Amino acid sequence: MEHLSFVRPASWAEVLSEWRDREAEWGWEEVWRSRGFESWDAWRATYTAPLQFQERTWEMYRVDEPAVLIPKMWAVAYSGWKRYYPVGAGKAQLADIARHPDLPANSKVIGLRKSFPGPTTIIGIRQGEELAVFEGLHRCATIALEAQNQRQVARELTIALTEFGSDEAGLFEKAITQKA
Repeated sequence: MEHLSFVRPASWAEVLSEWRDREAEWGWEEVWRSRGFESWDAWRATYTAPLQFQERTWEMYRVDEPAVLIPKMWAVAYSGWKRYYPVGAGKAQLADIARHPDLPANSKVIGLRKSFPGPTTIIGIRQGEELAVFEGLHRCATIALEAQNQRQVARELTIALTEFGSDEAGLFEKAITQKA
């Protein structure tokens, strides 16, 4: 895969644990509690279980050129990101999201533009040559936004990646497409 260098195999337990640790620093507890979940794991399982993440093979890759690769990746269809999609679009690449005039005012993006974490890891899914960001959309939107301005904020970026088989093209498409 272009712009990715294999680092090592990984387990879902490892990927999930690192994700949990990253989000502990972002203040998501208020969000999952307000939605009636008893734990972060229960909340995030609503997103990961339909994609059978716990049953998949995972690998870690170094992203060699984040400012080149990330804007080309699809955003997984989280409802909170729909407002940054091009008008009428059911799915969007990070370059599309980065062009939205309101993105620079997103509070998490503002913070990331001032102080981008490094090293950092995102979670992605792959189907054929298509890649999508499953976790790390604020960081990736910031990377894509800064790339438009010929600036690179991500110095050390890793992606935990799993591949959807050729028979799972519909599942991948469903993961990246917003409902009307």
